[in-house]
Amino acid sequence: MTTLLARISQSADHPAVFDAIREADCSLPIWKRAPLVDFTALVEGDPADLRFECTPADCAAMLAAGLRANGFGGEALQPALVADAAQSAERFCAAMDLARLELRLEVVRTDSCRKWHADYVTARLITTYVGEGTDWLDKEDADRVAAG
Repeated sequence: MTTLLARISQSADHPAVFDAIREADCSLPIWKRAPLVDFTALVEGDPADLRFECTPADCAAMLAAGLRANGFGGEALQPALVADAAQSAERFCAAMDLARLELRLEVVRTDSCRKWHADYVTARLITTYVGEGTDWLDKEDADRVAAG
């Protein structure tokens, strides 16, 4: 981890790290955690992407219904995914002081984001349940990309 990345990010092995997003010098809180279970069975077949807006209180029920309706497999794994996603959504909303959130569950089978881009939202929670994970740039590299 570079010195610059250490200044703009915080990482911890507990979800309280979400609260660091409120700090002016933190643009990337990272919750380091071991995988819950192997969720690979959820993406067998051809499930359709899922996207909806909800309150934290409605998140679990809406996600469970969406998994069933959109062809996600691994029915025995679905409760664990729903519980984790709902807990993460609740903690994120609390940290950001949000009453509502938009949840997207996508099956990415290719390099869907081949070019680096900047997000134009205050904050985004990204969790990878199956596969390699998520990449990000530290500020120095992002500045170089922005400069061409």
